Amino acid sequence: MTDIPGVTIYIEDLSPSHKMKNASITYQDMDKTHFLKAESGAVKYYYDTNQLVFSLQDGFLLIYDSVQTISKLDFSSYNLVLPLPLKFGAQNTIKPKVSEMRTTDLLASKNIQEKIEVQKRAVFSVIPVIFILIGTSIGIRLRQESRLLHIGIGGSIALLFLQMVIFGELLSYKTEMSVFVWLPVIILLTVWGFLK
Repeated sequence: MTDIPGVTIYIEDLSPSHKMKNASITYQDMDKTHFLKAESGAVKYYYDTNQLVFSLQDGFLLIYDSVQTISKLDFSSYNLVLPLPLKFGAQNTIKPKVSEMRTTDLLASKNIQEKIEVQKRAVFSVIPVIFILIGTSIGIRLRQESRLLHIGIGGSIALLFLQMVIFGELLSYKTEMSVFVWLPVIILLTVWGFLK
């Protein structure tokens, strides 16, 4: 690949999971030519910073300049971060919405938005169990046969839960601590504890 100015990348084999075999990378940095050769590794593209990050294993790095000074470094692991020009990736690709991203991509990100999304997905996966616990406890205490009352109580709890999720999300953004998304779960578990 020679599309990136000043960089040449050769990869013998690249798997669908972005694992590489026999990678060679040549690039310019501070008026010196760098040549990296690695037996294996992985590559990942980061949308937010528009960078390619190579995690290389078992190889060497040659650095030489215009006066023919050559330095060699053998490594068992080496990380190379290549910033890409604006015409690559971030400008031409539409970044998926946070809610559309895969969980693995969300976990790899360091942004608060992605962290909150991971916590929200976890909350929404456990909340049905909590609704069942609260519904059972309320049903045992009330012993009413009125369907309208049951629908009203269920709707009220669902609305209360959604309001608490929004409040927890706002707190998470304010404090930059994603754990506040768990606020509705903690409150509803406390309510269930009193209803038991």
